[in-house]
Amino acid sequence: MHGAQYVAEIRSTGTDADGWQKFEGTGLACVVCPCGAITGFVAKQEALKAYKEHGAGRPLAEPVLMSHKDEAAGTAHGG
Repeated sequence: MHGAQYVAEIRSTGTDADGWQKFEGTGLACVVCPCGAITGFVAKQEALKAYKEHGAGRPLAEPVLMSHKDEAAGTAHGG
């Protein structure tokens, strides 16, 4: 059974004036799948390639990075 997940690594950068915790991407991501496949944390482009290749022959949605507050979400390969 496959259901690969793309997970982007983030780190805390402190809090803003309103007390909201702030984070930034590290540039690393990991892919894990119930079949046992795992990449470990590697460069985001490498993880995205592994994510797409793991689902070869099956349509996969582009992974989306969720944000918090009122910020827009980004894509796994975006800035």
